[in-house]
Amino acid sequence: MKSSAPIDLPDVAITGLQLVPIVAMDARGSASAEKGVFDIRWREDSRHDTGIVCRIESYNLAYFGHPDLNEDAKPDEHEVLYRPDPFVLDPKLCEVRFLDARRAPVARACYQDGTMTAGPCPPGTFPPPRLPADLAVDVQGASAHRNGDLGLQVKALFTLGQPLADKVSFAIRCDGVDSEPHPGEGFVPLSRLLAGETLYTWELVFTMKKPLAADPKQCELRVFTKAKTLGTFCIAEGSTEPGACGT
Repeated sequence: MKSSAPIDLPDVAITGLQLVPIVAMDARGSASAEKGVFDIRWREDSRHDTGIVCRIESYNLAYFGHPDLNEDAKPDEHEVLYRPDPFVLDPKLCEVRFLDARRAPVARACYQDGTMTAGPCPPGTFPPPRLPADLAVDVQGASAHRNGDLGLQVKALFTLGQPLADKVSFAIRCDGVDSEPHPGEGFVPLSRLLAGETLYTWELVFTMKKPLAADPKQCELRVFTKAKTLGTFCIAEGSTEPGACGT
């Protein structure tokens, strides 16, 4: 993946914005770039929140990394990691968004195969996927595994079909055992996505009301807000299907 030359976004007092691939050292001390993993780096006095979405295969994959982990950085130097889980691919198209306190974009920049330019990416850069009818949220590639006595860990791709005004919560029922509701916005921030964007999570951990004897054979995952259910999905035998599980 190609590093971009730094650019400025003067309207929001951001300078030196660039994409920089992450270089890792192997056991022999040789350096190599990690596939698809990069930092977005910039300078500004008052830090904006950020969002990053890249076109990977047929997905508009968003990622919200932990910001400013470099302890040696100066107060005006900022960076956010992008890791395209569960893919190991170098994206050629990405859009960086700087957000205000209400998480509305105030500035954008477009990365295209090594070049960063100010402004949004061209129309059509991120074509939305086709989702099953009437789904505000789609779930794909989900798996569920025991995590301790009462824990259950879910990994999945979540795709937003319609913009969300409210934060989402989750509940799951596995092999006849219900979970406690999970206010998952901190780990699955779907309200930060635009319609047609996808988010991968491996951090969605439920507390079950009774211990499971083994990894479940079948789980029914429900995604909802205070106002309504956004989608129900059946996770079983390596597949994820919309709708309730059969008996």
